[in-house]
Amino acid sequence: TKAQINLGSMYHTGIGVPQNPVEAYKWLSLAASIGDVTGISLKETLAREMTPQQISEGNKLVREWMEKHSK
Repeated sequence: TKAQINLGSMYHTGIGVPQNPVEAYKWLSLAASIGDVTGISLKETLAREMTPQQISEGNKLVREWMEKHSK
């Protein structure tokens, strides 16, 4: 989860990668999905800055990632 939180933070701030709130939301959501308190908090904070469409796109990326990696 630390790596997921780090990626989410990087995409949120644009440090080391292009700034992308949808990608940030995806990585933070993945950390949050297993109960990581920091991931949950950062995801909630980020969601307040996003449009409903961006959140929907982020949730779609989470579903796709989980389908691909839970086999």
